[in-house]
Amino acid sequence: MLSSGKPSAFPAQLDHELHVQLSSTLSSTFSM
Repeated sequence: MLSSGKPSAFPAQLDHELHVQLSSTLSSTFSM
């Protein structure tokens, strides 16, 4: 992982939400 890609202050919660949204999008795409 690129730790320099984002600041250390980057909230893990936001990263988790982005991951959830991505998973949901992929799920709906595969369901179609």
